[in-house]
Amino acid sequence: KLDVHLRKQNHLDENHALRDTKYDPAMTTTLMSEDEDSIKDGQVIKTEFSSRPPVYQSVELQELYDAIDKLPDPMPAQKYTKRVPGAPKDVPPPIAKKLANRARRWMIKSDWLQNPVNKAYDMPARIAPSGRAWGDKKNPEEIEATQLRVKEEKAGIKRQKMDTVVGDKN
Repeated sequence: KLDVHLRKQNHLDENHALRDTKYDPAMTTTLMSEDEDSIKDGQVIKTEFSSRPPVYQSVELQELYDAIDKLPDPMPAQKYTKRVPGAPKDVPPPIAKKLANRARRWMIKSDWLQNPVNKAYDMPARIAPSGRAWGDKKNPEEIEATQLRVKEEKAGIKRQKMDTVVGDKN
């Protein structure tokens, strides 16, 4: 599904709104809806999948995916499996070590996040800031680079202290 979205998006003119780099973080499998077997009258329909977006997914993110889905695939597969909208899936944003796999704040419904039950999911390991293109002062990559630099500096200071303590004992 990600490959098809990327093919469709990359086939557009460079100046097309759907190619805006602010949407790049949405192009990861960890944030796309899950495709499950489509079942009707207790029978699995082999020619289609039920596409179930996560309940937290913002309208803007769903509209982005819908707009890309409507585009023709420049390299269609030999065997096509139809995707039909399914009921939203009640899952939280995924935990991800890599920033590229985390949801950005613009991708999350604010009312979902404000629900007391869901506030526990509002953490940097799940949701990163949206970035400058969305009105933030910094991009999440800059924030993470600063945090990494500070962490490395602290580790360097700790090593120097340990070296000094060990040197004083000799």
